[in-house]
Amino acid sequence: AFLLFGGTIRGAFTLDDHPVIEKRAELRSVKNVPELFTLSWHPGGQWAGNYRPLTLVSFSLNFLFSEKPAGFHAVNVILHALNTVLVFACAVQFMSRRAAFIGATLFMFLPIHVEPIASIAARNGLLGAFFLLLALYWFFRKRRIPSVLSFLLALLSSDFSVLFLPLVGILLLVEYRNLWTSFRAWLWYLIPLVVFFSLR
Repeated sequence: AFLLFGGTIRGAFTLDDHPVIEKRAELRSVKNVPELFTLSWHPGGQWAGNYRPLTLVSFSLNFLFSEKPAGFHAVNVILHALNTVLVFACAVQFMSRRAAFIGATLFMFLPIHVEPIASIAARNGLLGAFFLLLALYWFFRKRRIPSVLSFLLALLSSDFSVLFLPLVGILLLVEYRNLWTSFRAWLWYLIPLVVFFSLR
């Protein structure tokens, strides 16, 4: 991941990085972490903005170590590396290790990852994908509670994570082959959605 995207570490804050990260005083102290769960993604957009508090918390943690963009870029590359490992861990559940390794390698090289890795503010996609893949990993290992909790963390990282609901519904149907049993198991995944919208 660092061989592919390490060049981004030399990059500066750009575009959305300025209002979302660089110019936000509340991100400069971890004492403000509870407040981050009451803020919208874009400052001043409380009624129309996206809600991604966990990604804001990750930026606040970055500021603990340095205010320079290099540390933020490095975390994005590390998240991409972790996502690649999780793609392998999920894929190996239903295919050979060799096929899973090839799939994970292709995932790592996909050009579509350039923007989320190079743009610091796009970390929400990387962090959301990390927790979604973790939810999927726990799902395949039949660990429902860690899977549901990981889904909640994914929702708090990125709004697009809601797409996990139809996917897990299909996977439950394949697993149980019974609509009612699948639906009852699927209801557990609605709990994070209720928590997310309550906080939002």
